[in-house]
Amino acid sequence: MTITNSLTRLAIVIDDIADIILSYDQLLLYRSVNGVSGTYAELTASSAVGATLKGVRREAFSLNGKPFIVDIDGTQESFTFGAVITAADAAVEITANTSVTAVDDGGYVRITSPTTGTASTLEFTSASTGAVALGFYQGDNDHGEEDREALAGGTKLYTINDYQGSSNYWYKTRYYNTSTLSYSDYSSAFQGREEGSLDPSYIIYGTGYLTDLDGTPVTNTKVFFYNKFVPKIVNNKLMAGMRQEYTTDSKGYVYVPLIKGSTVSMAIENTRFQRDITVPSTGDTFDLMTTDIQDAIGIVEYDIPDATRTTI
Repeated sequence: MTITNSLTRLAIVIDDIADIILSYDQLLLYRSVNGVSGTYAELTASSAVGATLKGVRREAFSLNGKPFIVDIDGTQESFTFGAVITAADAAVEITANTSVTAVDDGGYVRITSPTTGTASTLEFTSASTGAVALGFYQGDNDHGEEDREALAGGTKLYTINDYQGSSNYWYKTRYYNTSTLSYSDYSSAFQGREEGSLDPSYIIYGTGYLTDLDGTPVTNTKVFFYNKFVPKIVNNKLMAGMRQEYTTDSKGYVYVPLIKGSTVSMAIENTRFQRDITVPSTGDTFDLMTTDIQDAIGIVEYDIPDATRTTI
């Protein structure tokens, strides 16, 4: 992947948190840069770590007078090597002249960003002769990982930032037990909120479950939300979108981000259910199917076309 330096916010709603924390205590986040069916790599770690790169060339080196150029957390830094030939001496010069920490790793040079998390980046955007001599090539890059989220009873909403996100990337989560070292299954794939979207403080998440006649989950079913065009301006932004759709997961569960205090209409695929919702103005989550919100679930009645008439 390339370094994007583009913030994507991942909001994960765990509606059944009371049950989940009986078996797990951490939330893990994974990302695919190759589409919804791509390979998912973890963006979180047991503790936040910085970007790290290791050169692929082993000492001895010929570095005297050669420039070393590297982008560190999005800022380019450079210097020119003196007369050094060992990995240890090269690491000392890199550490002294840039903001990275460099070490001798078995005769190879390894560098680490001074920051942690996905905002922590290292990238070689040019083929400087000093970097190439150490085995760092143009296009080499890495970013750090965020802390895994600790689960807490009563907390349904968890937000993780991916500072190397993209509108094309997909994400999954799963849970982890730090005592038994056991993992849950992966969640369904989802996408995040891009930089420029409303701040998460303006958003509340509607949640709900769909079941069949016998109580089994209604999966892979679309739930639609339509703008009722009751004027809503938040942070100088007018809510003017027409429609959003979301899909129930393997448990028949769906959660949707909605602007606090807005008015929307909800419909469910393959049914005639419809509900006008006045979205709550406070809190992190609310139940889409509850009877506590303003508008009851109703049935859309369609007009029946006039039957064919015959004049006698």
